[in-house]
Amino acid sequence: AHCISQWGHDFRPAYRQIMEGVNSIKSKPNILALTATATPSVQKDIAEQLHIPPENYVITSFARPNLSFKVVDNPVNTELYLLDYIKKHSKQSGIIYASTRKNVEELTDYLAQNGILTASYHAGLSNKERADVQDAFQFDKVQIIVATNAFGMGIDKSNVRFVIHANSTPNLESYYQEAGRAGRDGEPCEGILIYHPKDIRLYRWFIEQSDLDDEYKKIQYQKLAMITRYVNTTECLQQFIVSYFGQNCNPCGKCSNCLGTFIEKDITNDSKNIISAIYELDSRFGKTVIADVVTGAKNQRMIEIHAQNLKHYDSLKRSKKSVIDLINFLISHNYLTLTDSQYPVVHVTNSGWDVLDDKKKVIQKTSKNTKAPKRITNSAEKENDLFMRLKEIRLSLAKKQGIPAFYIFSDKSLREMSLQKPQTQSEFLNISGVGQTKLKAYGQVMIMAIRNYLKEKID
Repeated sequence: AHCISQWGHDFRPAYRQIMEGVNSIKSKPNILALTATATPSVQKDIAEQLHIPPENYVITSFARPNLSFKVVDNPVNTELYLLDYIKKHSKQSGIIYASTRKNVEELTDYLAQNGILTASYHAGLSNKERADVQDAFQFDKVQIIVATNAFGMGIDKSNVRFVIHANSTPNLESYYQEAGRAGRDGEPCEGILIYHPKDIRLYRWFIEQSDLDDEYKKIQYQKLAMITRYVNTTECLQQFIVSYFGQNCNPCGKCSNCLGTFIEKDITNDSKNIISAIYELDSRFGKTVIADVVTGAKNQRMIEIHAQNLKHYDSLKRSKKSVIDLINFLISHNYLTLTDSQYPVVHVTNSGWDVLDDKKKVIQKTSKNTKAPKRITNSAEKENDLFMRLKEIRLSLAKKQGIPAFYIFSDKSLREMSLQKPQTQSEFLNISGVGQTKLKAYGQVMIMAIRNYLKEKID
């Protein structure tokens, strides 16, 4: 239903007419509007469009306790990072999202050449090709799907253990929706966003080239700016996302920020130089020009604006990248702000002026190191050999019936079996996800496998 709202990340103008169609139906049907990613403004807009009163809102928690978030900021070699990660998770299914069809094809080829069972998915494939790729993924014939955001609705593989965005996303809504395709069985999983500044520039271009009105474009620029804030925040990533959707939650304790060790550094003086340069430039330029000014660049643009005459020209002994990172930090912490346009201009906020007037200090927390994630001790690890044996039996049963393996039992159910080792039908029924139907269909074969395993251990 987020398509109905102009504040939504996937607004489609024709959906504004949906009530005309509903009202033309003589039976006056009840209306149920569903979306997993609606901010308070989107909720309100959808309800107004569909005439749903506030007392009929049903809003569940946006928190995903089993999902660990991580941000990887502009790695030197993204392909190598992905290959290394996949090899470390070689027995797990995952989805990698890329921003364009070209990126999808190139990344698929790279992974395939390095021995990873991989398939591409994008809107350029025929219906049959896309259906074949989905089936291969569902039946575990490929480990990794590399896809554009065309790979989305209707994807319900419950045991996806990680979702990686090889490119930054245009908004937090689509990121959270796509990352949420991991861990639908409730088991631990990971969502990783790989951030590249060039991706943000590409999305700005996409927004500008769209044929939607200026107000809608402004909304999309605001959403894009929120991605930069997400990447630069030092607070819990789960908290940041949940707060964006208008709710609160405790720190998750397992995202890359929660597990990071930060050093506090006073960067007030460098911040003052940047703020002063923006003031001298009459708040007319974007991040790149400001960075060129304070680092003393000698390009044509600096000559055109007579930058060498400015008091704060060449005032920072930092690299240009370091200055842009600092500007992004000041934006994410509300000392600076960006205009909502294709080429955003940097302005100073009230908090920024307070820094210049010595009323506030700017303290930056920089990551010293990242603690290793706490080892999740579950039955799969305690009884890995039994779990793997049950998994092989599940796969064999699935192949005989021509259905995906997780349709028979989820990984969570198999892990409980490997821990509890049920040897009777009544014990087997205590396993989560097991009812009379599954007991009747698969109980005997699984119980026998467990009994044989225990007998081998005794022998």
